[in-house]
Amino acid sequence: MASGLSPAGRRDRRRPCTGSGAVAAVLGSAHPRATVVATDVDLVAVACARRNGVRALVGNLDEPLSPSLRGRVDVMTAVVPYVPSEELHLLPRDVLANEPRRALDGGRRGTTVLVRAAQAAARWLRPGGSVLLEIGGDQASEVATTLANVGLTELRVHRDGDRQDRAIEAQHPGAPRSPGISVAHATP
Repeated sequence: MASGLSPAGRRDRRRPCTGSGAVAAVLGSAHPRATVVATDVDLVAVACARRNGVRALVGNLDEPLSPSLRGRVDVMTAVVPYVPSEELHLLPRDVLANEPRRALDGGRRGTTVLVRAAQAAARWLRPGGSVLLEIGGDQASEVATTLANVGLTELRVHRDGDRQDRAIEAQHPGAPRSPGISVAHATP
């Protein structure tokens, strides 16, 4: 889904909360001339992303990015912790056993880090740039409000095959995307 967000020829993509680097690797593969930078607070995740060929930086969301990139990023994606704290016990046992809690726990409503990622996107995106955030449950409304409040437009919620909200996309106002750019419906 994220690889189709950027107009042809645009080259800056940022990926906070990279985990293994899979999304960043797909973006880089789909756009080989692009500069793809991933971030994560977890040293193990950053090491894994680097082994997967991704330029990954250690830091919280957008903190490790160069200030010179503000307002110049074409696409920003993030799969941040979005599970509400009170619902963590509902996750499969293998997830709880193998994932650090900070990679899962999104706070009381699951939107604590989502809101911060939305605010960061507004700072980094160029006019016409897009953000794609993975969401869960009933978070679309709150995240959409945040995206609108920080000045992003063209909001679109993406649903999976079971019609569950799975991602939200928004665009920085300004120059429209190039014609022919499509966004596929898929789970992030």
